[in-house]
Amino acid sequence: MVSGAKRSDRWLDELALSASRNAVPFYEALGWERVREATHEASDGVVLPVMVMRRSFEGARTGRRR
Repeated sequence: MVSGAKRSDRWLDELALSASRNAVPFYEALGWERVREATHEASDGVVLPVMVMRRSFEGARTGRRR
């Protein structure tokens, strides 16, 4: 789940998400960074451990517009 984003001009600079523990290596392989451990409460009340992660897109702009 993407939980936050920063936007500058018309470009997205950063995204944040909460990843389940088993998904952390997947996101790290795609360039995401660990921020902190947290918990997420599911709709049925079950509390799950998650890792808050972020990915910066600064410097990745190519000048192309969509």
